[in-house]
Amino acid sequence: MALRSGRSDRVGRRRRRGAGALEFAVAAPLLLGLLLAVVDLGRYLVAAQLAAAAASAVADLASQTENFTPEMDPALVTTGQELAVLARAASEVARPVDLMTDGAVIVTVLVNGGSGTEIGWQRRWGRADIRTSISAQDTRGVSVTAGDSVVFAEVAGVYRPWLLSGRILGLQDAFEYRSVSVRRARLGGPALAR
Repeated sequence: MALRSGRSDRVGRRRRRGAGALEFAVAAPLLLGLLLAVVDLGRYLVAAQLAAAAASAVADLASQTENFTPEMDPALVTTGQELAVLARAASEVARPVDLMTDGAVIVTVLVNGGSGTEIGWQRRWGRADIRTSISAQDTRGVSVTAGDSVVFAEVAGVYRPWLLSGRILGLQDAFEYRSVSVRRARLGGPALAR
């Protein structure tokens, strides 16, 4: 009887080990997908937060400047008065996100000379397929009174989740994130030197 009891104990242990291995084989891909989704969500939130910080920095910098020289290449910034200093500031704040490759920085100055709100000037850096959401008609609820000007800084980008987590959970291939920051111009409005 003792022999029989020992054999059935071994068989029972093998069956339990086999069941545990089967359960792990079923659960492991689901857990891996969930882990990758959490990492993707974290990366997306960091990119969106960096975009918000970059937009705020650009709007603040533009609102403090009286005029810019028209230089658009961030590599040629020497005095800090070049328009490209805005793109350079956004790039520095948004690191490690590469806004010039994966996103866009768009600065729009709205002015009201007494006959209504109009775009004073608008400049962009980065991807051309990312469009602005600011226009003279759509000021996002910001009123521009006569003689006033407002600086809008938009930082937008395209986030692509890692292939595995996007496919497992049925997510989109890419998500756009966008942050808009607005400041009233402090020195009458940043002008572009001709």
